[in-house]
This record gives sequence, structure tokens and C-alpha cells, in this order.
Amino acid sequence: MLSEWFQLNEGKYYWLADANTHQKAVKEYGFGFDDSVPVFSGPTFESAKALSPWLVPVSEELLSVKADVLNLGIGIQSSAEFESLLVHLRSLLLASYEGEEVMFRFYDKQVIGPMLSAMEESEVNSLLGNIDQLAIVDDSLTCYANQSKITFDLNTDTWWKVQPHHLSALYNENTHAKSIERRWWNLFPQMMERLSDPNEVILNALKKAKERGYQQDQMEACALVEVTRQTQTHLSELSQPFHLNLEELKELETLKEVWI
Repeated sequence: MLSEWFQLNEGKYYWLADANTHQKAVKEYGFGFDDSVPVFSGPTFESAKALSPWLVPVSEELLSVKADVLNLGIGIQSSAEFESLLVHLRSLLLASYEGEEVMFRFYDKQVIGPMLSAMEESEVNSLLGNIDQLAIVDDSLTCYANQSKITFDLNTDTWWKVQPHHLSALYNENTHAKSIERRWWNLFPQMMERLSDPNEVILNALKKAKERGYQQDQMEACALVEVTRQTQTHLSELSQPFHLNLEELKELETLKEVWI
């Protein structure tokens, strides 16, 4: 499907592929592709060079690769110069999420696909930047077009902010429960030691929160209320280890009143 999309119209087309997908394409073709460039660059990614995604200009050589391999990557159409496109993509490698800097695997279609589907049009336009169109193949081909009328300015610092609703389609209760458990063991081991199976308690609380219609950004608070209930931990005991202020403690108190 991407092969046909690359040939629909005149213009500059590129294939963005993670390290494993790029390696599959190179192995099948027998050589590297002309003018292809690793996206990871600079000292921040020095130790992860081998894991870098690659930006590959579309050529006859690339189009000779089997469709099932091409479809593992992401199609890009851009009128920007190659270097400008590369700068934009590199600016997305690090993003902010809830005040922390995180790796943003936008080059993985399993990550960016669900996120784009959850974004508003203005967010899609902002993320695409100097990309005119981005295409992803799942069961079918989905194309996201940049509708912005605003002149795009390149950013080199961390600028993209991952919002909670961007992650809604990626949400996995099991993964979230494990993440919470690890963090809470570090923050308040005395509380966690009172549970025979902390992961099960947290996971069940997340499922209960989802069934009751709580938003994703509220689910961790729901799990915390459940853990304090089962461990007979007073909410005031959370203040220091979790660095909670008075307002946050009041919010937990309000949640606890309706949680049972």
C-alpha cells in the first residue's frame, strides 16, 4: 500500500523506518539506500546509534523492497528540503510529558498511529510541521494531511508536549499497573509491604476505575485510594513520600468518599 502511495503524485517522498524495519529492507535489497540518514544524532543518542530509525528518500531501489516490509514503516511527503525535514524529525525525539522529558517513538507506527487518531486537527498540523502528508498502513492505508496555513518555524529544542488524551488509544492497564507498582515501591515501601500481591490490587483498581468512567489521568489516584484502603494507610501519610500538597490530599479524600 505504501508503494502505491509513494507513486500517487509528484513530490518528495520519504520512508521513515525503525532500526529493525530498516535492517529488513537493507537485507532484502542487499545494499544500503542512497542518501538515507539515521535520525538519531548527537551525544544524547551516542549509545543508542544502533537503534536509530532511518529516513530514506524514496527511489526505485526502495520501491523494489517487498510491500510487507515497506508497510512496516511510515510514508512521508514533504516539500521541505531534506535537511530541514531531518531537523524537524530530530526535534521530536524528545518530548515533554507531565513536566518530564521523555523519548517520543514517533517513528514507530504502532505508537504514532493511535496517537494521531486521538489528536485534534490543530495538534496533527503542529506535529507534522514541515511534513505535508504522513501515511501509515494498518489494515488499510491512513493518510494525515497538514491543513495548517501558518508558516512553519523549525524548532531544535524539546517543544512537543504529549497530552494525556494522545495516549488514550495506547493505554494498557497491565503496563500501567507495573509502572505504578515500581514507583510506589521506591516512594513508600512500608505501605507496599502490607499487600500480599501489590500488582493485583493496583491492576484491579485500574480496571474498576475504567469501568466507572474515570479519565486516564485519574486512574492512578483511584489505585492509590484502593491501596490505602486495603493497607489501612491514612491519606495524610502520603504527604511526604508522594510530595502531595494540601489540595491534592483533599482531592484524594473526596475520591475516597465515593470510591467504596
